[in-house]
Amino acid sequence: EGGNIVPMTLRATVSLVSFSGREASPACYQIDCPPLLLDGTLTSTSTSGVVSFSDLAFTSYTSTTAQNLRLKFVASPFATIFSRSFDVGGIAARVVLSSLASHGVAGEPLNPQPQVTLLDQSGLKVEWWEGVSGQPSMASMSAILGGKNAVVLGRTSVEYQQGVAVWTDLALEVADPVGYTLSFNVQNLVLNQDKFVVLPASPSALFIVRQSLTETAGDAFTTPPVISVKDQFGNTVFNLNNGSISVEIESAALSPASLFPGPKTLLGNTSSPIRSGIADFANSSLGCMIAASVTLKFSGPHYEVASRPSAPSAFSGFVLSGPIEIAFGQTVKLLVKQSPTIFVAASNFIPQPVVHLLDRGGNTILGAEFAVEAFIVVGSNRFLLATQSAVDGVVT
Repeated sequence: EGGNIVPMTLRATVSLVSFSGREASPACYQIDCPPLLLDGTLTSTSTSGVVSFSDLAFTSYTSTTAQNLRLKFVASPFATIFSRSFDVGGIAARVVLSSLASHGVAGEPLNPQPQVTLLDQSGLKVEWWEGVSGQPSMASMSAILGGKNAVVLGRTSVEYQQGVAVWTDLALEVADPVGYTLSFNVQNLVLNQDKFVVLPASPSALFIVRQSLTETAGDAFTTPPVISVKDQFGNTVFNLNNGSISVEIESAALSPASLFPGPKTLLGNTSSPIRSGIADFANSSLGCMIAASVTLKFSGPHYEVASRPSAPSAFSGFVLSGPIEIAFGQTVKLLVKQSPTIFVAASNFIPQPVVHLLDRGGNTILGAEFAVEAFIVVGSNRFLLATQSAVDGVVT
């Protein structure tokens, strides 16, 4: 009566009953019968006043799950007692996601990490599962992108314990807006999660996606440059839609004979907005005035990235193009570079006139062959003075 254990001989028999008290037996097919049988050594004797059972197990005969069951103990010579009610899960039938991040960020551990649960066909958690040859049961995760297995960072296989499998350090490097399928496998039961978005990490560098090799001075580029903003893993920062990329001439290497180049400037719009991490100069009419071997410099301003609003990242950088050979354009005009200032009858002009043949970019066209006629105009009369052939686009 005081609650002390009395060292005496005690014999106890255990049986499985439904919540209403009906015992399980092969002949029991009523609605409230337990759908399981209790197997093992059902009777145990002890002289210490404590009876223990060591090999009890459930055997299914009408179903694979059971709810609101109790164990009934008949302790001789004392009364009958019952355990708390409990549920018994059946054979694992499906895998469900208990937790998963809404999206990922390239190179960063998923937050929260994936967690899956094994359920039987009745929706009860299967807390037990025997491994192979005494080894613990394992759950694995893989990622598919574009029909191929993607690189997954972290430990992809974890031990399945007490009905759940929890990963701790999974991450994905390749950013993709819609394409990932995450596949979770527990004891050959597979769950696929489609359209898992992985956002790029913070901007790290500018890359030239496309540039021309040869262009014509004074004309819009036939191959407009395309610049992408990438993170440290090489992903285009496709969620970046603010800021712009500007371009300028970094250097212009002239030919030794090119003594009269055009201006070292660009024409058209020298800035392009960033859309989905890309700056495309296709609609900017970008071109180059000077005829030379030109290197362009593309620069990006500071901007914030939407992938991590709590920790926005600023980036400012530049990238240099490869050499672009800017050729002479078509002839557009003559330019008098030097005019006489002293005129004396029957004497040579001082200085003698010098005329250049220019292309659209303002470059004197080297190698151009043409002749220039010099006239004196008096009223409506024109008097031919001389005709002179050009040498490398210059007539003296």
